[in-house]
Amino acid sequence: MPGALRDAEQSVIYADRSGDSWQRVGGRAIHANACFVQAAGRGWARFREAEQMQADLEPKYPLLCSLLGFWYCDLLLTGAERERGRQTERGAGRTARRCRAVTERQRKRSSG
Repeated sequence: MPGALRDAEQSVIYADRSGDSWQRVGGRAIHANACFVQAAGRGWARFREAEQMQADLEPKYPLLCSLLGFWYCDLLLTGAERERGRQTERGAGRTARRCRAVTERQRKRSSG
């Protein structure tokens, strides 16, 4: 699967060259998901970057939606599930924060 990560990174480069804002958001989300699937570590930053671009493009709808939003929530929930599995006194707070982050995203989406 190393080729998938490389191809996803290339999608960001091509999207940036295109100048199309939606391609730029999508390319970053695709790269973020590839990083997440391969535990490459850059997934969090890429998803935050994509969501910030989404918010800049459509302030009334600042969250990633559809498949891109699903991928981001999957990353958020997986982190919380892993944390729960390794839960310690200190880890309980991180798990709760991540679960609240997903709940807050859903609340924002529902009220929008």
